[in-house]
Amino acid sequence: MNRLLGDNGGWGRRVRVWAVIPVVAACLVGGAGSVVASVVWPTAAEAASVPGPPRWVEAGGLSGGLSVSWLAPDSNGGSPIIAYKVVASDGMTKSKCKTSGAASCVVSGLSIGQVYSVTVMARNTSGWGPASPPVTAAAEVMDAASVIGQGAGAGYCAVTPAGGVDCWGRGANGQLGNGVFYRHASGGSAVPVTVEGVGGVGTLGGVASLASSGENFCALLTSGGVDCWGFNGSYGNLGDGATTDSAVPEEVVGVGGSGALSGVTALAGDGEGYCALLTSGGVDCWGYGEYGEIGDGSFTDSDVPEMVEGVGGTGTLAGVESIVGFGNGYCALLNSGQVACWGEGTFGSLGDGSFSDSAMPMLVEGADGTGTLAGVVYLTSGYGESECALLTSGGLLCWGRGDYGQLGDGTFYTSGNLGSAVPVAVEGVGGTGTLNGVTTIVGYAFTFCALLTSSGVDCWGAGEDGQLGDGTFYTSGNLGSAVPVTVEAVGGTGTLGRVVSLTQGCALLTSGAADCWGRGANGQLGNGAFDDSAAPVIVKGLGGSGTLTDITSIISAATGYCATFASSGTVNCWGGGGTGELGDGIFYTTGNGGSPVPVATEGP
Repeated sequence: MNRLLGDNGGWGRRVRVWAVIPVVAACLVGGAGSVVASVVWPTAAEAASVPGPPRWVEAGGLSGGLSVSWLAPDSNGGSPIIAYKVVASDGMTKSKCKTSGAASCVVSGLSIGQVYSVTVMARNTSGWGPASPPVTAAAEVMDAASVIGQGAGAGYCAVTPAGGVDCWGRGANGQLGNGVFYRHASGGSAVPVTVEGVGGVGTLGGVASLASSGENFCALLTSGGVDCWGFNGSYGNLGDGATTDSAVPEEVVGVGGSGALSGVTALAGDGEGYCALLTSGGVDCWGYGEYGEIGDGSFTDSDVPEMVEGVGGTGTLAGVESIVGFGNGYCALLNSGQVACWGEGTFGSLGDGSFSDSAMPMLVEGADGTGTLAGVVYLTSGYGESECALLTSGGLLCWGRGDYGQLGDGTFYTSGNLGSAVPVAVEGVGGTGTLNGVTTIVGYAFTFCALLTSSGVDCWGAGEDGQLGDGTFYTSGNLGSAVPVTVEAVGGTGTLGRVVSLTQGCALLTSGAADCWGRGANGQLGNGAFDDSAAPVIVKGLGGSGTLTDITSIISAATGYCATFASSGTVNCWGGGGTGELGDGIFYTTGNGGSPVPVATEGP
């Protein structure tokens, strides 16, 4: 009986094969033709023969190689299996890998894009047994247009050039969107899978961009609609009118549950819900609402979008240019250059002079509580309910939580509400004057970093893991710096320069290379080590050879990074990989749980 399962045109060209099995007796139960079990009784001669062919062979493409796995033969021939051999042939040349009993190995040194025929053989003390039926796979890498990291988990989703979405990594809550809840030990997929269409029909298409808020994703469509999948919670993260997780995309419904949400131009998440910016300049929000983050005047959850009220509860919010989420709330940059915030205000996160929550937008006050904040061109938030505003002058004002010095004003807010309820000016390096010449700012893990017009970087806030990049591990006092410090150059010689963009703990350089600093226990600095670094280190090239170059963008997730490349459209990832978030076909479940150098994410 020959059975071929799978489709050679499917994802990763991974094909499963059952070997030829001589069925001697079968037990039929549960209706005609229902085979529940089959038994093969070996003869005396078979008891001392070579093993049968390995079963369930799988081959997935890597960059320049193939990852091959299988199950042991039905029969070991009467003695233990001592070795396996994999042969990959392109019709002219053969490449091999062997194991001493392990049921997987990698065939390397192959040509990207070339299709190979793969067979596996088993050996016992009597010799090599017959090969398994062939499986075909190509050595390749992923082709992606843009990538986003999972908001509160370990994994990524990528928009493909065709407008579809592929995801990999953690998927226990259905956040890979392929119809599967990954509840096995590793909790995810180590290779990309294709996100299905709404309700599981076909595949998702027409995607313009992605957002993540917790262990879920939402896709903004070119039509202006939104589809979401993954963790829903009891409060309705997915905006589909339900409170159950979904392993396939669900259409976000319209305000109050009527029709479908439309006219969306951007999405923002606060970790437990989303807000959608509309073409009208208004905002609709859904999800967790205990702190008033829905903005509709109530302190209740909503599993469908609701219109955000106007400032102080008058009318509806309008004239919004952008939105950012922070912990349990949101701030909106208005076209007037003002800022309005709503949600949790425990740390002064709303910037309105109070430490109270608000279920409606409140205008952020001016510096030190004088007047109203204005002249803002860019907003960002840091983990832990703190925000910073970039001004037309190139200076910065921050407010909210400040116990690690993340407001940058020279103060560690260690008493009372642990923060400032009004914006304060970020000081200059070392506490001299005020910081200026800022072009953009990134917030993460109680830390902020600013990219300057000089192409250098200054950081402030928490620094115990070296995330300020100034060569110091802040292990005493408040574990950070309350004023900006300058990020050093690689090796601590001079200062970092030639930076064109920032992400959380990594800088993309004009050369197309990347420097990273801070926490590295899972290999997330990409320099070949599993250590933290208080100064930037160079991200190595694929597999640890040379330097990674030609990078278009760097994306962060919980324990690592992925880089995209415009010239090839491919993706390389490094760092933690325990739930398959590197996408290279491997679950990194031993040692430090990751790869300290970039690996190629497999292709479809």
